[in-house]
Amino acid sequence: MAGRDRAGAGARGRERELTVLRWQYGPTAWADLLKRSGFTHVDACVVPPPGDEPLGTLLVRAEVA
Repeated sequence: MAGRDRAGAGARGRERELTVLRWQYGPTAWADLLKRSGFTHVDACVVPPPGDEPLGTLLVRAEVA
């Protein structure tokens, strides 16, 4: 789990005022969390981004036990 600062381009010079901290889990961390919480058939992966986009989409699926 890693904390990430998120501020838009219009926030230049105001980063401390407008920054929001969010927590980001990777696919393995999500899968482990769901399994420990009683879910079964857990699948977590990152769908590659289209074109030259830098970030993919985290896709997580699980069933209730």
